[in-house]
Amino acid sequence: MKKSKKETSSSKSLIASTARTYAFKSILLFATLFMVFPISSSFSYYGRYATEAKLTFKAEVEFFSKKRVTLKLVKSDKRLNRHIHKVIKKQVEHLMGYFQSSSVGKIIGSKGSPGEEFTIDTLSVKKSRSKNNWVLTYFFDGKAAFEKKVFGSKKSIQIPLRLPKNPKTIYKLSKKGTKTPCTDEEYNSQEDFFYFWDIYKKGCPLKKDFKNVPLITASLKPLKNTRWSYPEYDKIYGDNGNGRDLIIYTFFGYMDSLKDTDRPNRKDESYQAYQKVKKTLIKRGMKVVRQEDSFRIYPEDVPYSKRFSENEDFDIYDGANYISTLSKKIRFRGKSINLKINLILADTDINSEDETFHHYYEKALRNADIIEYEGHSGLGANLSLKKLDIKRLNKKKYQLYFFNACSTYKYFNNEYLKAKGGSENLDIILSGLPTYGDSASNNSLAFLETFLEAKSLTFQTIVSRIEDSSDGGPYLYSVVGDHDNTWKP
Repeated sequence: MKKSKKETSSSKSLIASTARTYAFKSILLFATLFMVFPISSSFSYYGRYATEAKLTFKAEVEFFSKKRVTLKLVKSDKRLNRHIHKVIKKQVEHLMGYFQSSSVGKIIGSKGSPGEEFTIDTLSVKKSRSKNNWVLTYFFDGKAAFEKKVFGSKKSIQIPLRLPKNPKTIYKLSKKGTKTPCTDEEYNSQEDFFYFWDIYKKGCPLKKDFKNVPLITASLKPLKNTRWSYPEYDKIYGDNGNGRDLIIYTFFGYMDSLKDTDRPNRKDESYQAYQKVKKTLIKRGMKVVRQEDSFRIYPEDVPYSKRFSENEDFDIYDGANYISTLSKKIRFRGKSINLKINLILADTDINSEDETFHHYYEKALRNADIIEYEGHSGLGANLSLKKLDIKRLNKKKYQLYFFNACSTYKYFNNEYLKAKGGSENLDIILSGLPTYGDSASNNSLAFLETFLEAKSLTFQTIVSRIEDSSDGGPYLYSVVGDHDNTWKP
C-alpha cells in the first residue's frame, strides 16, 4: 500500500533491508534450475477487471564465473547452479517495476503484476565479451495478472518486454553522473531499482540501450477465470471453531515509519483510516466492548504457550498501537450470530522492534474467521509466514483473507494456500497493483459491509465493491482459492 498517490511501497529502509535479506536470500534453497519456482495450477483466480495469464518468453542473462561454463556444468554443478539461479531471480524481479510503470502500462494497454512462481528451462550458454562473464539463454514460464481489456477476444497476445541482461550492472548503467533518471526521485537506491525503474522516463539512457536492456517478445495467454462463486457462508456464519461468534480481525499498518515506537502518529493516514472505520461501524450499530489506546506489549509478557484465550490478561505498556473490539448481533437465515470485529492499528514493519502486530496477527491466523490487512506489503516480508516463523495454518478451519497492500497477488498468494494445505478451507482477496493509503478506510468498509449486512454476496460482487470504493483504479483486485467452494444459496 502506498501513501496517498505517492509511489512508496514501503519506507526506504524497509525496501533496502528486505531486498537484501528476503527477496534474494530464499533462492539459495533450490538445487537445480529445473526445480525453480514450480507453478501451481490447482488454485483458481477471479478478477472483475483483471485476469490471470500465462507469461512465457526466451531471455538471456549475463553472470560471472572465472571457470569455463558449459550447459552440462550448469545442470550438474550445484554451486554454479545456485549462483545462476540468484542472478536470474534478480533479473526477473525487474518485471515488477516494468509491468507497474505508467509508461509500459500505456504501451501494453494495462499495468500488470508478475506472479509468485515460475519455471525456467536452460537452453544454451556462451562466453560473454566481458571478462569472466557468461551468457545463459533460458525459457521462462510463469503467470502474471493484467486487465482483461488488453486481450479483447484474442486467445493470446504478444507484448514487448525489456529486462536487464546483467542485473548486477544495470543500476550503474542507468545513472548520469550522480543523477538517477530511470527511477523514482526519492526511492532511487540500487536496492529499490527493480521496483521503481522505468526506462521510458525522460532522460533515461536505458531506453535506447538494447545491448544491456534487450527487447524481448513475450507471450500472454489468458487463463480461465472463476465465473461465479461464494465464500463458504455456512462455515463463516456457523460454528467455525468460535461457537456463535463470527470473529474478524482488521489490521491497519502505519504508512510512515514511526520515529518513536512508544508514541502513536495521529497524523498518519492509517491512524485516520482506523478512526474512520471505527466511527462508521459504531454508526452502523456496533458497540465498543474493548478498547486500548497507545499501547504496546512485549513477547516476554505473553503466556509462554501462546495458546491464550480470547480475553487474555497480561501487562501492557505505552506504545503506538490501538485496538478496538466492536460487537453486534446479526442474523443469517434466521440464525443469531455475534459479530465481533477487532480493529487494530500497529507498526507492521517486519523489522520493527515492536512485536505487538506479530502477536495479534499470529492470534488472528489461529482464531479468526476473517482477516483483513490494510498496510505495506514490505516487498512480501511484512506478512511472510516464513519471516513470522509460521510453518502451517489450521487446515480444518475455513478462513477468508483480504490482503489490501501493494501487489499482494505477487507476494501472498501460493505461500498461504500451501501453508493451509490447499484451497479447500481458504479463500484470499488480493490486489494486483500498488494500492493507496487514502483509500484504505473505503476499501475496508466496502469489504466489511458484506458481513455487517449478513448477506450472501458472491465473491464477484465483493470484489466489485472493493474496486468501486477505490479512487483511480482499477487495482486488479482478485480472489483465489474459490474454485472448490461448495456453498450456494
